Amino acid sequence: MKKLWSILLAAFIAATFATATSAQSDKILMGTPVVDGVLDEIYLQSVAVPLGEPFHTTGDSLESDAKATAYLLYDAEKLYVCVVVSDNDILMREKDYIESSDNPWENDVVEIWVDEDMLGSKTKISLDSEATKLFGTPDPYGLVEQTKGAVTKGDGTYTVEFAIPLLEPGVEGKTYGFSLQVNDLFPDSHVVALGSQAPEEYVFGGPVVMPEPEPEPELDETAGATPPAPATFDFTPAAFMLLIAASAALAARKKR
Repeated sequence: MKKLWSILLAAFIAATFATATSAQSDKILMGTPVVDGVLDEIYLQSVAVPLGEPFHTTGDSLESDAKATAYLLYDAEKLYVCVVVSDNDILMREKDYIESSDNPWENDVVEIWVDEDMLGSKTKISLDSEATKLFGTPDPYGLVEQTKGAVTKGDGTYTVEFAIPLLEPGVEGKTYGFSLQVNDLFPDSHVVALGSQAPEEYVFGGPVVMPEPEPEPELDETAGATPPAPATFDFTPAAFMLLIAASAALAARKKR
């Protein structure tokens, strides 16, 4: 009987957490963030693109501790991309290398690859962890020069944000190709590239609907009032069905 109730309790907890977790959109939603290198809350309602596996290295190993997620929004004029990177060792190449090269990708840098309407003419847009230089090639439509970028740094993290002009007005139902790449620089100057250079198709969805703020708790002005009763679980339908099934199983065992 104890084993049965242990299984029931584990299933109940799992059902409760599953019900409480809200999924993000699988579409790029409409909204206009502030482009300042900070992940605004509005991004969290739209699609999130996780960084893929390492696929290239200039050294002998593909190992990297870098992780990242890109969050996407759009409005009538621009695509907005905010990439949050986690890296235990954020490094920078010398400025001479960055400024003298048209494509200084061997650095701690975020690269995004975009292909509006998935027409096969992709653009690379890149910005390093110090916002030293915004660059990219190929750039068939001249988007790099028109793109705004911003970066902020934290303890073992950096956030890169882009505002990229759309070739045609952003409307619900429009398709857009996007992929995320992050390059991880190591102390011996070798670089590991993670993610993908092949844009995948996403669809523009409706406007972001921000969740209602939690109501402010009412102040109890009664002095010496009885302490509130302990909080109770709100049984989800799934958990309720599990309890019914367990009760039936117990009843059947007693009849034996």
